[in-house]
Order: sequence, then C-alpha cells, then structure tokens
Amino acid sequence: LGYIEATHSTSAGFGEGSGPIWLTYVRCSGTESNIASCPVSYRWGQSHACTEGYSKDAGVVCLTIPLDIKVRLSDNDPAKGRVEVYYNNTWGTVCPNGWDIRDAHVICKMLGYLYAVETQSSYDYGLSNSSRVQWLNNVQCNGQETNITECIHDGWYEHNCPNDQEVAVKCFDPSKRNIPVRLVGGSHSAEGRVEVNVDGEWGTINYQY
Repeated sequence: LGYIEATHSTSAGFGEGSGPIWLTYVRCSGTESNIASCPVSYRWGQSHACTEGYSKDAGVVCLTIPLDIKVRLSDNDPAKGRVEVYYNNTWGTVCPNGWDIRDAHVICKMLGYLYAVETQSSYDYGLSNSSRVQWLNNVQCNGQETNITECIHDGWYEHNCPNDQEVAVKCFDPSKRNIPVRLVGGSHSAEGRVEVNVDGEWGTINYQY
C-alpha cells in the first residue's frame, strides 16, 4: 500500500467482511514485498480452516507521517499551553475526546522535553480562534511514539468536537526547576558519582561528551 510499516494489527477491529476468506494462518517475516510471498498453513481459499469465520478478519493500521507535521504550545511559557498542530500548511488544535497523559507525553517529546507532567484544559489559556480547524480527534497513543502521527486517531479533520474544547499540556522542563544534586561513593563530600533527583527519583548522568 506504500506505507512505511504497520503500527497495529486487529481482529475484526474494522468490522466483519464477506465473501471468500482467502488466507488463514499467515506467517510473514515482515520483509516480504507481497502477501503472496508469506508462508501459509492452508492453500488460498480453504476458508474451512478458519473455524471462527469473519469474527477473525484481519485488519491493520498503517504508519502515516506527513513530512510537514509540527507542534507548538500556545502560551508565553514554551513548556505548557494549548496543543496546536501544523498540518497542510495550517495550524489547528486537538479535540480532547480520548486524550490522556500518554498522548501528552508524545507532544512533549516532539517539543524536546522528557515527558508530560499533566494534561490540562485549553480554558486555562483562553479560547482559540473559533474558526481554527481542529485537526485530530480520539487520539490514542501508548506514550512511546516519537510523533503524534504514529498514534491511532480518527483521521485528519474527522471530528464532532466543539471549537471550545481543545487539549492543553504541561511538559517537564528541568530548566525551570531546582534539581537536587549529590555526590555518592567518594572518600569525602567533595568527590563522587554525580546523581540528580528528578521527581523524587535519584539517577546518574552518562559520561559522554
């Protein structure tokens, strides 16, 4: 189909089909260029081998990453604000349906922060332009993605969300915090392994430059 890869597979996640069940027990390695190159346990059209019928119809969600995607937060503080997405040469917002902290993590990572501290209401930052497009709805990330386009969503500009309902996030910004530091393992207090405390957890610093 021309996409880079699949992000999810489903079992009848997009409804049950009809007609012949051509394949069952397909075992691709993922490097094949055509489904016909994958090993199968039964010949094409042996639908009787699929005892559960259409309830197991395979589906996929393909990875689509438009090259012009950017995000920003609409506030004087670059680490918090209303989420705005740049797509198709236009800045738009995101509907809060299904939105949670995992989705916020992805936005913050796109902006260069470690993670999101919390999701917020856009009311905290005032209403956006009522004519502004809402690009995304029902965003479902697992939090590990590096781009919002890798997450499941309803599609671009496919929503039923009022313009006064938009997501906002607050990202973790170490530069705005007093990060505790200590030295551990030395023979006196002026030497040792450098450890820093982030959100109550002590960790180390990798020695590379």
